[in-house]
Amino acid sequence: MIDDQQETTESAPESVVPPPPSSYGWHFWRWPLVILVLIGAALYSMYRLSTTGERAVTAATDVWRSLTAVEFEQRVSQFVIGMPISKEEMSLVVTTLDFTHNSVAENTKTRYGINFGTTKVSLSVPARLHYAIDLSGDRPVAFEVDSVNNIFTAVFLDPEIQAVEIFTKDRSEVIEVGWGRLRSQSGISMREALEENLYDEISAVGKAPDMIAHIRDEARPVLADFVKTYLDSRGEWRSAGGFTIVDIRFAGDSAAAAVIESLRLDPIDPKLDK
Repeated sequence: MIDDQQETTESAPESVVPPPPSSYGWHFWRWPLVILVLIGAALYSMYRLSTTGERAVTAATDVWRSLTAVEFEQRVSQFVIGMPISKEEMSLVVTTLDFTHNSVAENTKTRYGINFGTTKVSLSVPARLHYAIDLSGDRPVAFEVDSVNNIFTAVFLDPEIQAVEIFTKDRSEVIEVGWGRLRSQSGISMREALEENLYDEISAVGKAPDMIAHIRDEARPVLADFVKTYLDSRGEWRSAGGFTIVDIRFAGDSAAAAVIESLRLDPIDPKLDK
């Protein structure tokens, strides 16, 4: 009987346990797929924005290049009118130069073979030069656009001296009179002669080629700010389709003639024909 129970037990079918549900079903992969879709959408949006910006830049430069002569002159006039200039003089002060001018003179007097000595006079006077850009005339400035590098170039006339200030009250002088001469005659008369020539001498210093080159470099950032303001007012500066670089040149620069020639305009200054 015991054997029969054992056989019954052994022949009974085994119970089947169902496997546990998989942990890698749809619920597991849902969020990674969502994240991948969001990343793809973001990359596509960035690509669209970049390509749209490139097309806008090309369109902006093409607009400038497609202007007629009349439209081009109108934009030049709009730029000049928007600058803080005197309507009577039509000039823009771009920089000032402060310096001390030194003048020296000497004179030796000889009578009847007798040397009465040498009188020496030195005069130091503070001065200030005001440099301005002439914006009168039909074409006071020329523009050029570089569609490859997004550069906006403006060419102006060279800065010129508009005013000269001489602070004679702050002058310093040294008069050395010869042993046989009078200060009231030789010394004072020589000082007065130096004072009469101060304006011409100081102006000559300010017109020297090396000084004008220095003044041009001082004026470039000032004029660049005006050009940037003008472009920004038109939505063409550092925006989608705007310019990213402003290049300021002058008639005295060696590269200015090429800019004028590329615009097919008459030179804005006779010096450019040389």
